[in-house]
Amino acid sequence: MVDMKNPAQMKSGYRAVIDQYYSVQFSIIGLINIYQFKLRDISSKGMCIAVKKDSAVLKHIKAGDMLNIKYCTINSGPAENIKTEIKSINKIDQKCFKGHFILCLSIVKDE
Repeated sequence: MVDMKNPAQMKSGYRAVIDQYYSVQFSIIGLINIYQFKLRDISSKGMCIAVKKDSAVLKHIKAGDMLNIKYCTINSGPAENIKTEIKSINKIDQKCFKGHFILCLSIVKDE
């Protein structure tokens, strides 16, 4: 199990998730769409998704929210529903992500 207080283990754990899953899907209460985003490893905080600054998603979630997110596998295997916390939401300044926010995700393990 990954020690979430150990940065090296956290990054390694997130890397394993990104190596296994390609994208995530979720819906937000109050919105009719199902949203799909590619998983990315562009933050020092771990796995994340890039969301356009004008997306309705940003108006309905905040850091600390728990979502039931469907993780789609790289090998076209069955998707998995995994409880996930939105760890942070930050504007990103990288050129290729101009106009986006980065949502850092953390899988919640049931103890």
